[in-house]
Amino acid sequence: MSLEQLEALDASSEAAEMAASLGSQSC
Repeated sequence: MSLEQLEALDASSEAAEMAASLGSQSC
């Protein structure tokens, strides 16, 4: 895997975690 791929995965996973936490808070 390249660094760019790892960074993209890290960013997407962070966004998913943020969306999940925001969703649980709004509910």
